[in-house]
Amino acid sequence: MQGIREYNKKINSLKNTRKITSSMKMISSVKLQRYTKLKQVATPFWESAREVFTRNNDFFAKNHSVFLDGFPSPRKNLILMISSDRGLCGRYNSNIIRNAIQLYDTFDSQGRQTSFSFIGSKGYTFFKRCKLPVHKYYEEIHNPDFSSTNKIADELLEDFVRGTFHEIWVVYSRKILLAEEPVSERLLPFEKTNTTVSQNDNIIIEEKPEVLLQNYVKMTIRAAVYKAHFESTVSEHSARMSAMDTATTNCDQMIQRYIKLRNRARQTQITTELSEIVSGKEAIDN
Repeated sequence: MQGIREYNKKINSLKNTRKITSSMKMISSVKLQRYTKLKQVATPFWESAREVFTRNNDFFAKNHSVFLDGFPSPRKNLILMISSDRGLCGRYNSNIIRNAIQLYDTFDSQGRQTSFSFIGSKGYTFFKRCKLPVHKYYEEIHNPDFSSTNKIADELLEDFVRGTFHEIWVVYSRKILLAEEPVSERLLPFEKTNTTVSQNDNIIIEEKPEVLLQNYVKMTIRAAVYKAHFESTVSEHSARMSAMDTATTNCDQMIQRYIKLRNRARQTQITTELSEIVSGKEAIDN
């Protein structure tokens, strides 16, 4: 049985670990609340950007565009993967990576060439180690910022227009209730909808379809990338808070376990010392 000193070392070590995990849980909780509030403010913008297209589908459809019709034979795809820069967030990164690999395998089985762009070092490091095709790594981007995501969205749009990639997808994580769920969505070309403008809307559109569509595409792609990065950040902090809460609970349980083992060792030591004292007393008396 280990000595009392060894148990004290383990208990002190676990208490120090608990301080770290508890602090990280608190920090993640504060960040989660902050980004959740910001998300609630920004959500109407994302929804409005998408609603423009769904309510004016017939108007945009008059203009045969690569943004709607896509390329005749899509062969080159790009996947924008959003992961975290830090670990200690449970299965957050592994779920996103697994989802991206499944999407890559699907395209590969269809004979399509697929490259990856990355926000977040965890995904970039993994795919670089696996020697999968890397198009770009946005190393300077960490937190969701509209100006930064605008830059990414404009680059994606430019690659699509030039025909560098025929389809552009985004893989990220979304928080649903108490769980984090990996999501893969196609950014370009757009999915056509059956929703049209109602006669009661009385909307008069004077701009040419091709001009309006170009402006709309730019706005929507910017909103979509910003939304994906925001959703992924909220999901990351939620996952880290949950992971640190579990780690703190495990530390508490292990501390209690080692306290019991230490008490048992102390009791055994006291019993042994008492037995030695009694035996010595009896030996002296005899």
